[in-house]
Amino acid sequence: MLLISRIILPITYQPDLTSTGGGSSGFGDANPTFFFSPAKPGKLQARVQLAFLFPAGGSKPKPPEKESSDAGASALLTPAAVSPPRTRPPGN
Repeated sequence: MLLISRIILPITYQPDLTSTGGGSSGFGDANPTFFFSPAKPGKLQARVQLAFLFPAGGSKPKPPEKESSDAGASALLTPAAVSPPRTRPPGN
């Protein structure tokens, strides 16, 4: 079983629309995702995914302001591999 991980941590910038310059920037919510996949996939490949959401904090937290999680699964049925036609060596 393989564990594939990915963490999305957006960097955001919002200009201040009420003045001539400036703005605020910081990190958005961290979104780590973990996929479990077979190490040697066969004709049927199944995967399980777990995803989480963690608020990044900061001075002005925005909604959802709390942790959340999600789970999912997928399956893929692949057709039998088609082998290339056999060729005879020259002279035979």
